[in-house]
Amino acid sequence: MKFTKFARQVIRTAFAIYFWLRPLVEICHLRFPASWQSFYARSSPEAFLLLFIAYYSLLADGGWVSVAYDVTYVYFWPLVLIWLAVKFTSVRAYKALKETPYYKGLLLPKVVPPQVPSVPDAKGGVPPAGNSFRLAIGRLARPFTQFFLLWSLLILNTSNLVLTWVALAVISFGAIAIIRSLSLFLSDAGSWITKLKGNFAAQVANNIAVVRAYNESQDDKRSRDAANALLLYETTFRYMSENKDRLARWTVIASILITVPLYLYLSVIFTSIYLGVARLNHIPWPWTDALTTSIFIPFAFTDLPHNLWIRLIGGCQALVVTVLGYTILFRRMQSSIQQLSQVAGELSAPLGDQTLKEILITIKSRPTGSTAAG
Repeated sequence: MKFTKFARQVIRTAFAIYFWLRPLVEICHLRFPASWQSFYARSSPEAFLLLFIAYYSLLADGGWVSVAYDVTYVYFWPLVLIWLAVKFTSVRAYKALKETPYYKGLLLPKVVPPQVPSVPDAKGGVPPAGNSFRLAIGRLARPFTQFFLLWSLLILNTSNLVLTWVALAVISFGAIAIIRSLSLFLSDAGSWITKLKGNFAAQVANNIAVVRAYNESQDDKRSRDAANALLLYETTFRYMSENKDRLARWTVIASILITVPLYLYLSVIFTSIYLGVARLNHIPWPWTDALTTSIFIPFAFTDLPHNLWIRLIGGCQALVVTVLGYTILFRRMQSSIQQLSQVAGELSAPLGDQTLKEILITIKSRPTGSTAAG
């Protein structure tokens, strides 16, 4: 939307001006109005977190990517100003050049393309009436469907029961959404291998057709590129099919590197849930103890407070961590490695044709730019 984009640009520029002119403000001993100072003194971290969540949820579409973009924009604002000045000057100079007789003499007369009658959409080109309403509802609900980590920090910084209930509901929804996404990915993990196999099989078939149509009477760059691609495919597929154990070890290491940050993220999310439930039940529990218990939940289940809801949530977390961890590290990864090795062997089979190998050797041995007529 144009309005949200313009509003975000104005706010981002205001923050950049304040960030870069703050030393000058302190040197000049400028004083803000007393009402501003009292508002800033009364404002708690929870208010700034809520403002941050609402701002980036309603005015931005990229989540944390939008946050990173704004931080980069503010930090490198002087370079942005230089770029805007160069852009403004270049546009003005180009517009001035277009008005000169010399430039107009270089232009060729415009050829007006024939008018093609537009074909109406099968659905009439009119979007359903409920689409705009659903999009508006979805945008208004975005503060409660993203930035779950900030909602977790909000629970640590608020003592308001209403905000605690809201934050607890949002974080619980986020935990369920993350677990659901992981479950769907693991249950359909073989689909991407099947799609990958289809794509590579099509590319191999196309390159083989190009290589078999090679004509020695001319230097065919297309045939040379296809031959290089087939040789690369052959090396890769052979390595994957013949080094299954080594590939499995590297995959386990990669899965651990992916699983550990995700596990810690889930631990932080569940820590916030524990603290929210404990606060609603007037149970004192330091967040450091809750975080440690959440990280080591399969082994530290007995360290949970003797509360039915907290222990029920802890049991769910331990079950999810155990099942997903075993599925990712052992069952799913091992089966994916076996399937990849099998697919690599199937894809490398057409490349073992002796006639095709002879053509590849001929293409590779021929100097670039030479012809048979020589």
